[in-house]
Amino acid sequence: VPAPWKNSVSAAFVHRRPDVMSAFEKLHSADHRLAAALASRLPSLRFNGATGFLFLGRSTPETTVAGTTTPAQTLSESLGESVDTVTADPGDNLAWQLSVQLLQPIFQGGAVKAQIEAARAGREAAVERYRKAILTAFDEVVSSHSGEQAQRSYLERLIDQRQAVEASLRAAKDRYRAGLTEYRVLLQTQLALLRVDQALIRARRQVWSQRIRLLRAAAGSLGEKIP
Repeated sequence: VPAPWKNSVSAAFVHRRPDVMSAFEKLHSADHRLAAALASRLPSLRFNGATGFLFLGRSTPETTVAGTTTPAQTLSESLGESVDTVTADPGDNLAWQLSVQLLQPIFQGGAVKAQIEAARAGREAAVERYRKAILTAFDEVVSSHSGEQAQRSYLERLIDQRQAVEASLRAAKDRYRAGLTEYRVLLQTQLALLRVDQALIRARRQVWSQRIRLLRAAAGSLGEKIP
């Protein structure tokens, strides 16, 4: 199993947990709801503007000159003359409209205030949930990380101990072959080496268990979904 990082647990690492991200997004939404509720009690200024041009057709009435009647302008002639007038001087024919509306919210029995208080309470609840999620995440990650490091330190001490017991076993074999010690001493040294090997197996298994615990702590709760 590769060794874990040696520095402390960072906030960015913990914030990748789905439960922490979910609590943060809920807090973000609650903050926006509170801001919207606060903005609803403020007056709003609305500008409405429109522009266009207005042209009037000029109709020439019928006139009688020396007994001859001149007909009035037709509709097409009147429209043509009006378009020519707009093209020649559009500034006189542009109609600008600008209106300003000041909208003041209506307070009906403290309804707006109640909405603000409800939004503020929801935000405070979201803050508490986020704080609880952060503390739980840090506790789980830091505990599992330090637990693996402690188990690895114990494993290293067992490895050093095994090397010492193995050296003692070689010396006991040499003394037994030389007739300087009893066989019982050789058996006791072999038994000590066997016990150290058993402890090494348990320590390596605990390292794997701590690594699994660290991965589960980094992944967070499996029931939470990323929003």
